[in-house]
Amino acid sequence: MEIQRREISQAIGELAYVVATADKGQSAEERAALYQIAEHELDHESWAARSSFELRDEVVKPSIEEAYNGAIHELRKYKDPFTAYLKEKALLVLQKVMADINNGLASNEAFVLNRFRKDLSVI
Repeated sequence: MEIQRREISQAIGELAYVVATADKGQSAEERAALYQIAEHELDHESWAARSSFELRDEVVKPSIEEAYNGAIHELRKYKDPFTAYLKEKALLVLQKVMADINNGLASNEAFVLNRFRKDLSVI
């Protein structure tokens, strides 16, 4: 179960990467905000979300679509341990990242959030 929870947290970090880059990219302040949100919302698994975000941002640099699809694939793969509680946490992290980073919701980010809500309903 620990490995599955880590993989879910990594997928949440990947989704945070999508949100952070959807509008205009990210700054050091935005990274700091993401790390703080992940630590508060994901507790002990926050390191997994953070490392996933950093890997995509610094090394892999996938397109928004590739990162989003990769995260959704992982969440589907672990759909049984991806409980309603963890789904709510994932949605909360994304909402907080959007609010903190942009002081509101840009249209690209709103699209990502709405798409994630739709995908969550079928996972």
